[in-house]
Amino acid sequence: MITRLRPKNQVTIPSQIVNGMNLKLDQLFAVSIDGHAIKLTPVEIEPSHLRRERK
Repeated sequence: MITRLRPKNQVTIPSQIVNGMNLKLDQLFAVSIDGHAIKLTPVEIEPSHLRRERK
C-alpha cells in the first residue's frame, strides 16, 4: 500500500489497516523512527481523574 504526505504533514492510513486493527476515530498513536521506517503504535491513555482516584 502507498499513501501520500499531505499538507499539514497528514498521512491517510488505508482502510484495510484501520479496519483490520480495529482503530477508532481520535485513536492516539506513539510515533517513532525504526531504521528508515516511521512506526505508529496505538496507545491508550488513562484520563487523569481516574489516576487520582487510584491514589
